[in-house]
Amino acid sequence: MRVIDFYGGNEQGSELDVDFISFWNGNSSISIQYTGSSYVKDGAYPNHILVTTILDINNGKKLLLKDIVKIDDEFIDLLRGAKYVPYDSDLNVESEAREELSNYSNADLISYLNKSDEVSDRNELGIFTYLTQESLVISLNVPHARGDHVEFEIKYSDLKNHIILRLLK
Repeated sequence: MRVIDFYGGNEQGSELDVDFISFWNGNSSISIQYTGSSYVKDGAYPNHILVTTILDINNGKKLLLKDIVKIDDEFIDLLRGAKYVPYDSDLNVESEAREELSNYSNADLISYLNKSDEVSDRNELGIFTYLTQESLVISLNVPHARGDHVEFEIKYSDLKNHIILRLLK
């Protein structure tokens, strides 16, 4: 319900259309990505949305990025150098996505990433993360003209010094 409320889905005349895919089903965790579109009544255009959930199955707890990896300057360097992953094959805004990242200092990104994976105004950049077989993927909101959100993929092998919680068992 929090997602519906956050994206205006309960407002009269608004629409929210969301589907999901599980990117990782492990013995101790599951990673789910919810994508779709949101249109708020009298809005100029629909927005493409992405929200994620990583669950610790053993403890029944939702995990946040800060539970999984150590977020420091070195991690920010990994993010800045991460592989851009377009969510739509017709949309390649890699240079614009990297420009968005360059707008923030390392300290700002550390602060924003420590508030990620929450469906709330506290998550100012709309940062959500999910796990795949080989990578951690980080999505952040960008202006509509740049695709509404962009995704960057960091291989687990590159994260070896930053992994706090080993989920991929």
